[in-house]
Amino acid sequence: NSVSYLISANGSRTVTADKTLTAVDSPYLIDRPGLTINAGATLTLEPGVVVKITRPQEPKLTVRGAIAANGDALYPVVFTSFADDIYGGDMNADGATTTPAAGDWSQILIENPSAGSSFPNTLFRYGGTWFSGATPYASVVVNGASASFDAVTIEYSAKYGLYLKNSSSQITNSTFAFNKRNGGAGLDAAGIFIDGVSGGTPSVTNSAFLENDFGIRAQSASGLTATGNTFTNNSTAAIHTSSALGAYSGNTGSGNALNAIVVGNGTSITGVGTTILSANALPYLVQVAAEIAATTTLAIADGVVIKGFAENSAA
Repeated sequence: NSVSYLISANGSRTVTADKTLTAVDSPYLIDRPGLTINAGATLTLEPGVVVKITRPQEPKLTVRGAIAANGDALYPVVFTSFADDIYGGDMNADGATTTPAAGDWSQILIENPSAGSSFPNTLFRYGGTWFSGATPYASVVVNGASASFDAVTIEYSAKYGLYLKNSSSQITNSTFAFNKRNGGAGLDAAGIFIDGVSGGTPSVTNSAFLENDFGIRAQSASGLTATGNTFTNNSTAAIHTSSALGAYSGNTGSGNALNAIVVGNGTSITGVGTTILSANALPYLVQVAAEIAATTTLAIADGVVIKGFAENSAA
């Protein structure tokens, strides 16, 4: 049998106690039933571990306990497609070079009551498959929980690279590249999508967004802080926000279709109290309309540039 090393071969495909995946036994496989890390259990991955996930849509890794993906600069931890022969070799032993594609597997879902997951030096490739019932479509989803991501790369997702919902996750020194809806159709994918309708204070710092549809797309993300990030050649916008803004400073970009922090979109851009617009090399671009809610204040710092265009204008 050419396929080896299921992480958990029990019928329920669950990790119920602390477990370590060693590099010497890598690569590992998450097959069609998927895998769940139960609350109270931690799955630890040594540097250099490769985890492959099979097609079609169903398989995913659900985390209710914790993951410690202990990659380092020389030997990252990798989550990728079963068809990806670059990492972990020819796991299906078909003797041919297979071609992975965006959406080859579903997602890693980190959800309540998960706490303490960390992903230093971790690579995620070819996830985020698009199919009915898979919402949200993303390679990595953190929903109602928090995790830390440092020096990660999320690339070739079929829609969002990282989806944060009501999450206070911290993202630093990371790269989000080539995350596009169905390989490019639809123009509504993003390196990171942030949904903070019920709260959360995520931060994105010193990270790069390259050739996604949107770099960062944020909805009701008043708790978001984005600092020192670069946005290059994203096909819709560098940053796009709807509703309350969050805080942006020191962000730069070039070659984006809208080389700006897009605000407004017919909504109120202020949260409770005072919302501060800080200076970025990117201007703020008011699209459709931006409102300052009653009893709130918009403070505009030195060096801020705000641009606008007619609602019926192309750009």
